[in-house]
Amino acid sequence: MNIISKFQSTIEARLIRNVLAVALCSLIILLSINISLFASQTIKLIASLGILYVISKISPETWFIFAEMIYLCTLFLLVINLLGMGTIKRWSSVGGLFLQVSEFAKISMILMLSKFLAINKLNWFSLSKASLIILIPAFLIFKQPNLGTTLIFLATGFTMIWIKGINKKVLICAIALAGCAAPVVWSKMLPYQKTRITSFMHKNADPRGSSYQTIQSIIAIGAGGFFGSKALHNKLGFVPENHTDFLFSCFAEHFGFIASLILICLLFALLIKLFDASSLISDQRKRFFCIGFMLLLFVQIFMNIGMNIGILPVTGVVLPFFSYGGNSMLSLFFGLAITINFIKYHKAN
Repeated sequence: MNIISKFQSTIEARLIRNVLAVALCSLIILLSINISLFASQTIKLIASLGILYVISKISPETWFIFAEMIYLCTLFLLVINLLGMGTIKRWSSVGGLFLQVSEFAKISMILMLSKFLAINKLNWFSLSKASLIILIPAFLIFKQPNLGTTLIFLATGFTMIWIKGINKKVLICAIALAGCAAPVVWSKMLPYQKTRITSFMHKNADPRGSSYQTIQSIIAIGAGGFFGSKALHNKLGFVPENHTDFLFSCFAEHFGFIASLILICLLFALLIKLFDASSLISDQRKRFFCIGFMLLLFVQIFMNIGMNIGILPVTGVVLPFFSYGGNSMLSLFFGLAITINFIKYHKAN
């Protein structure tokens, strides 16, 4: 089999093609917004592909040997972030580059939790330990403050535990505890975070203030119609952060409902391919990682598109492989590379 036919047929090749199709949609819309954003994202995409190639060559057992070390390193960096100056403590400067540790902590948490769930039966004690694997980084990220990423950690991690299988009584108790903790979490949230949630519930209460971003995003999407428009709403700057959190609304206004539907189909095709890949892997650790990475993407897709169309509050979550940003892209390609690594070595054996 030659290289071209192999690239067309393997599961890992189909995953990469799917991701590149989403990234291409991103580059097209960024080019229409700002050529410098297009150039910067292109460089980040090339760097991410390089990382994918290197990581895919590493023995899969290496990741589980060093899972604890990788997890502890991300916790250490998250603590260092909290000791930094200022109110917002999400970024670390490494050699002149700004690193958002929380993006990479998602992958390290999934890796650590996958290893733990694969080798432990769930009882009260092991469930507590599994919960701590999720809650410790989630708490550190919540304190940055970063509510969106905190919710991603909780949704991804605890769904992985649910997939592992837990007793119904334990599940009911866990839900009750979460309900009891909700008022405490609300009291610790910053005013702007509370405003985002209350403005979501009452969009028309402050259309020029807290609800402005969501309302303008909905208007932009509607202005796109079926086949797109001149995108004046975005070009005139009515939609804030239209290259990051709200790039989907910009894409919808430029290219319309049909193109947006195709983009959503590409994203969900990626999820389906990851699910299919996980079903082929017999090693429980690797299977849990593939499922965890799929859940991570699903949660981010749901949250980002949800806030763009106004069915979820604004939480600052980016659309995977689509929104502008280097840290998110690099971390997701890191997770994709590990997944492809697992698939490739499973097939080889």
